[in-house]
Amino acid sequence: MSGIMLNFAGVSSASLPGVPTIGTATAVGTTTITVAYTAPVSDGGSPIIFYTATSSPSGITGTIGKAGSGTITVTGLAESTAYTFTVTATNNIGTSAASAASNSATTQAGKSLFTWGRNNSGQLGLGNTTDYSSPKQVSGTWAVLPTGTYQHTLAIKGNGDLFSWGLNDRGQLGVGNQTNYSSPKQVSGTWRSIGGTPSSESSSGTKNANTLFGWGTNGSGQLGIGTTAFAVTTPTQVTGTDWSFITMGGGMGIAIKTDGTMWSWGSNGNGRLGQGTYVGCSSPIQVGSFSNWATVRAGGGGCAAIKTDGTLWTWGDAQSGQLGTNDRVSRSSPVQIGTDTWSQVARSSNFCLGLRTDGTLWAIGGYNGSYFGGPLGLSDLINRSSPVQIGGDTWSKLASHYFGGIAITTGGELYAWGKNDFGQLGNGTATNSSSPAQVGGLSSWQEVAGGRKHCFALRTP
Repeated sequence: MSGIMLNFAGVSSASLPGVPTIGTATAVGTTTITVAYTAPVSDGGSPIIFYTATSSPSGITGTIGKAGSGTITVTGLAESTAYTFTVTATNNIGTSAASAASNSATTQAGKSLFTWGRNNSGQLGLGNTTDYSSPKQVSGTWAVLPTGTYQHTLAIKGNGDLFSWGLNDRGQLGVGNQTNYSSPKQVSGTWRSIGGTPSSESSSGTKNANTLFGWGTNGSGQLGIGTTAFAVTTPTQVTGTDWSFITMGGGMGIAIKTDGTMWSWGSNGNGRLGQGTYVGCSSPIQVGSFSNWATVRAGGGGCAAIKTDGTLWTWGDAQSGQLGTNDRVSRSSPVQIGTDTWSQVARSSNFCLGLRTDGTLWAIGGYNGSYFGGPLGLSDLINRSSPVQIGGDTWSKLASHYFGGIAITTGGELYAWGKNDFGQLGNGTATNSSSPAQVGGLSSWQEVAGGRKHCFALRTP
């Protein structure tokens, strides 16, 4: 009678769910495989809460919080490794038996990491503090690139090892001290994702089982660990589970859970936490009641996020028109920008950029003056408060550095624009560019990210 609840009449009222039907496992990166499944015929009389995919070998898991059929993303896998998966369903009574094993899927090989720009704290990871205006390769092969940091860098290798380098005065490297390092230094643990922005002096990341950790600057409670201890030098766990995506910046942190809900914490000037108030907090509080958030970026005094339906939402500081709402009115709750569908968004201190699902690149709004070198990429120095298309190319990846943008075309070519005083545009000069300028002549670029005055990118070896 294990797994069965009885009512007072002795009649079973609920039981374990039936067994899910396994679908196709598909490798989508060096550390990531998606696993499709079909919901069981019976939920056991109690709604299914979540499904779990488990890898063989290694027993690495991924979850999705929903009742019906779907696709589970499993990260933290080793590169160039073959895996099969089983799926279980869990309701309030317990967990079902495992499905049959999936097909075998092999993760992709690691990528080469290149970096350039300012290097005064060793943030380029090249073993020195020399600035470079053209891309230089960091030793090793890598799998996961961060979204950007102030003067430090974090990246993950294919086996889940996390490395950090650069400025460490607030413990942002996570290695237990406050010593700068100009070469990659390993952070304890096995990791699946990392998050930051060009304005962040803090770091964050998720491990397997969707646990979330923060370290570095915490004077505003931006690590989400329930305190405002100024400097945290080792990864410290954030309350809660099922975290799937994290970003930090502007004295705040914001993350999405596997059930699609969004949570924020830290400083709340201009309503940047999106909670409808201006009160800060040092532990996660849910942003509204929506449960269909897909990705979010924080920067300066606000955020921009995309839902699973492709709609774009912004909130926080709007003094430069960076919310894209055709005004300069700050918001403390998310507001939708038009009706177009978007795939990626990049948020910096005073501007916002976006990539639509049709591959077109847009300046969503913000400051575009000469001091930043034309960070909107529109070939002029005029501020905008609503979306304007950048050029006519089609694009696949987008990020921002503190003073401009960086993006990859669908052909794998790399471009950057904005301020270039330390060679952060990677084109071999120190001249600003208010329109996208190609970085070298290489192609096959895969991912991009930007720091305050340095950038980095992954490409196939």
